Amino acid sequence: MSFRLNVLRCALAAVLTASSSIAFATGIYSQLVLPFPSERQVETTYLKAENALLISFQKTSPDELGALDQYDERLVKRVLVKDLGPVGTEVKLVLRDRNVRALVSKFQEPFRVTVDIFEASYNEDKDPTTGMPLVGNPMASPEAVGTGAGGKLVQQDDSSPIQAPQSAALDTPAVPGANNAKLKLLNPLPKIFESSEEMTAAMKSAAPGVGKAWKTFPPYVFRLQTAAYEEGTDKPVKKPYEGQAAALSSNAAMADYAGKLFSLGHESQALLAYNQVLHKDASIFDKDALHLWKFAEIHLGQGNSTLARGYYEALIEKHPDSPLANFARLRLLDVAAIRLLQNENYAQLPSLLPALDAIKPRVNGELSAQIALRRAYWDKTGQLDHYEPTAIPKITAAARTDLANSYPVAENSKTAFLAANLLLADMLKPEAPWLRTTGNFADAYFKRFSGAPTEPWRTNLKSMLTARINGSLQKKVTDGKLVEAIDDYEAVPKELKSLGKTTATAWALAEAYRKMGQNEKASDLYLAASKSDADGPDRFKAEFWLAVTAGELGRSQLASASDKKLAATWKRLKPDEQKALSVAYKDAFEKTVTAKTKLRTPPAIVLSSWTQALSTKTSATTAATGTAKADWDGSFSPSGAAVILMSDLGKRFGELGMAKERREAVALLKTMKPKDFADDKAAKDIWAHQLLKLADDYKNAGDYLEAGRLFTLVGAEAENWEGRAEALYKGGLLLFRSGRRAEALDAFKKSSEDGNNLFYSNLAKERLSQIQ
Repeated sequence: MSFRLNVLRCALAAVLTASSSIAFATGIYSQLVLPFPSERQVETTYLKAENALLISFQKTSPDELGALDQYDERLVKRVLVKDLGPVGTEVKLVLRDRNVRALVSKFQEPFRVTVDIFEASYNEDKDPTTGMPLVGNPMASPEAVGTGAGGKLVQQDDSSPIQAPQSAALDTPAVPGANNAKLKLLNPLPKIFESSEEMTAAMKSAAPGVGKAWKTFPPYVFRLQTAAYEEGTDKPVKKPYEGQAAALSSNAAMADYAGKLFSLGHESQALLAYNQVLHKDASIFDKDALHLWKFAEIHLGQGNSTLARGYYEALIEKHPDSPLANFARLRLLDVAAIRLLQNENYAQLPSLLPALDAIKPRVNGELSAQIALRRAYWDKTGQLDHYEPTAIPKITAAARTDLANSYPVAENSKTAFLAANLLLADMLKPEAPWLRTTGNFADAYFKRFSGAPTEPWRTNLKSMLTARINGSLQKKVTDGKLVEAIDDYEAVPKELKSLGKTTATAWALAEAYRKMGQNEKASDLYLAASKSDADGPDRFKAEFWLAVTAGELGRSQLASASDKKLAATWKRLKPDEQKALSVAYKDAFEKTVTAKTKLRTPPAIVLSSWTQALSTKTSATTAATGTAKADWDGSFSPSGAAVILMSDLGKRFGELGMAKERREAVALLKTMKPKDFADDKAAKDIWAHQLLKLADDYKNAGDYLEAGRLFTLVGAEAENWEGRAEALYKGGLLLFRSGRRAEALDAFKKSSEDGNNLFYSNLAKERLSQIQ
């Protein structure tokens, strides 16, 4: 049993990475070579009762035992692989009969384990001259059979080839007709259920839910719903759910039971049931593509990619006409993609596309949508320099067309969701124009997809949509495209309009509506803009226009509340901010003085601005043109219009019961001279009339000095005015009464010299003669 020439062992170990078998005239010999990147602890046990060799590989996963996928069935009845998790993997080789021997050996550089399996009658042929064994080429092609060295034959599998992975690097489906090695389906021997109690206990011990590996896969690799393909129909088939007792009645009933468990998401329990079927009568899988598909999906979800791949390949081979065959081909590519991602070999993902293009959907449904998804994710356009499971890749125009065509016919909700993610992200990219269809698609997306499974994609897309809506609307208003901005905003579905109500966007839209004469819509948007967290000019402007538009719409309560907030915000502004707003909003502020709505804050700002400007008035020649000071001086200069404004301002303050502000507004006329009003006779008359009225107010209040000086000012500065002598005479009387004798004499003298009113002129002369 231990007889083995070192020459033969070393030659085979160096060449083989899978099993090989050689038929000699005196017996059959086969060897399995299992290479490892590092040394592993290996233990072997012979199970006499089962005539099986048990090999335990510590800290080894089933994926590292790929050589076991191929073995010589003339020597080995069955290979069972059991995943022990972090502990390792256990392999059971059930030998054909007790006439078969096995030897396990370990070698270094590189570390590898060989399993020699041969008949007891095996004897090597030797060269009669050299005494060396005659060994055939273990990797000979079919054409080389019978022509190996020494005439020894290489055993070939006479079954038809399966579309198995031919590239070790990519695991892509091989070209049909190629000499592909046949994969064996390896599963641990289960405990056969003899009673309902045993089955119940086993099911309770199984982990609930789907396999944990699903969560580690890229987003486009997920459990596929196959109800439409049950029993080869195009419509979902509903079968009654049978209990465990019924499942034990036959192997077919157990298979149906396992399929139902899978459909309900109980994958570990379904695996227990399917293993019963596999080891009692595996022919069920030869007859039913759906069972084979579900069995493969379970293994994929469990992380057993080698087993899953084998079952997908078996499905393609045994059921080539089933719609699931193309899904199986797709899954083979998924397994390859998963391995590329695990190895951080992202640049190789586009190499999967030719094999993907070879999969031809029979109808434009779920499969076409799945293919379109993978084209988008694997195309080099959307690749990142690192793997981000939640990233949404960029797509090409061709991919966009494929997704747009397949999205409406996708049967799986997650397929539709992922396709919608890609399409919406493409619509929201900065260089894409904002279209009404974008808003409609986004509205349908957020209505259809919600909940934890949609995150973080949904939230990220909502942020993109918010930025896109706001950026587009703000830019169009800034560019003066008010009609376009309004049209775009009104095209946004109702449920998404709140996304366009950031304070900046609300302000821009409010300005557009107001300038287009739609104050009702503007007012609502100004209200949204006024809720800015940032205190400053922007909030002030929003509150101002809210007060104005609300007043014009008759919303007195809202206008009053906004007016009060406006006053508080104005006080918190910096002096330079107040000054800039006073110039920029001068006309708007002054219009409120005569507006129907009686606001208090804007007229107060008008008074403050004019008071500050006129009290510090300098010659226009002292300020350079275009400077802030020049703008200020140019905006607040004495003129006929300024006289009318002060008159209206005093009147408005009188209506508001603001007596102090009314006197201050009229008093500003003292800083103006009729010569500044050019030929505006009406302004000159108003100037004189308002100041005389103010003088009477001072006189009635007992302030004779201020009243006298104001009468005298009007009389002295008025031009060609018939009331000049009267004003000077009255001013002289009040000044004399206030003890200002010199000022009084000067006023009486000017009055006596005025020829427009002889009555007051003569009275002034009499007063002069009396005083002197």
